[in-house]
Amino acid sequence: MGHLNKLTILISLISCQNHKSLDNDKLYRLTDTINYTDFQVIFDGNSKGNYYSSIDSSFSRKYRDEDKSIKLILTNEEKRKIYETIKKADIFSIPDTLIEGGGSCTLPCFSTRIIITIGQKKKIIYYSGFSEIKDKDIERRFKIIKMTISDIIFNKDEVKKMPKSNMRYM
Repeated sequence: MGHLNKLTILISLISCQNHKSLDNDKLYRLTDTINYTDFQVIFDGNSKGNYYSSIDSSFSRKYRDEDKSIKLILTNEEKRKIYETIKKADIFSIPDTLIEGGGSCTLPCFSTRIIITIGQKKKIIYYSGFSEIKDKDIERRFKIIKMTISDIIFNKDEVKKMPKSNMRYM
């Protein structure tokens, strides 16, 4: 193969890789990188009765006799940290349902649900914590997202002051 052909192939490969990177950047493009108004997070820890929504800045917890809700506002720095984590983990490439062996469950099941909205793009992921995911890279990326969101939420003073849920699931 001549040097010209090798050079053409190399340029094509680099061009394709850059095109993919540009498409990926479009997926994660925000119009408001200061207040993150076009970025929303919903964290639904179904099996533990915890629910957070940045849409109305609320956190709720289920109890046997009632549900309790509080106002929970994330700082711009906390929103930025979640945004950067989901971008780095490439949430849009993670499957919508993460179940052992690629199987399925009847939703809602004992699962964690994460909904991310960036501009007009929405991603919903269900994760059954009782199963192992075959693709360890996908599992690792999802757990990084889940841990980042839950660490921020559950370390807020307002949430720490709430009693633990007394719900028990059989």
